Amino acid sequence: MPYTISHTNGALICSLQPQTSNTTAASIVLIGQGLLNYGQFLNNNLVSMVENFSDTNPPRSAFNGQLWFNPTSNLLSLFDASNAWHSLATQQWATNNFVQMSSATETTPTVFTALTFLGRFTAAEQTAIANVATTNGTVLLWMIQVAAAQTLDLTNSQTIAGVNALVTAGLITQARATAILTPSITPP
Repeated sequence: MPYTISHTNGALICSLQPQTSNTTAASIVLIGQGLLNYGQFLNNNLVSMVENFSDTNPPRSAFNGQLWFNPTSNLLSLFDASNAWHSLATQQWATNNFVQMSSATETTPTVFTALTFLGRFTAAEQTAIANVATTNGTVLLWMIQVAAAQTLDLTNSQTIAGVNALVTAGLITQARATAILTPSITPP
């Protein structure tokens, strides 16, 4: 029984008879059922895809959305509906943005898990907050939101408002609120 190979949108690429392959319909070798030594073709296909078809010449029979890396120019290109390759970035852009990304990784993080965020409060502050939450709806809502959050960003307006609500409730001082919302804080 032949394999029918189609694009994601359903358009037919080819039909493969058993024990055959097709090396022209796509940039990879399409493998029919029961092809002898199919593992060689499969592994070569996987390497080509992982490398984004790295070669000085673009891959044959490219599909819309396919990527190609040119090692001579160090550019990654995209094949689109206009049947043309388009560079995703120039070498200068990549160089400039790589340097910026490297610098950005050295900044102090502002996003924390809820547990790490709560660890910025002392044990006494945590106990006071829990005790007041039973009678103060604003503090209770803050606790529920913190518990439900996957992460908290110290620069987010809701995070800042929640910490300031603890100041208003008299649970922490303004100096502590500032320290809690400062990214480089050391644990209490």
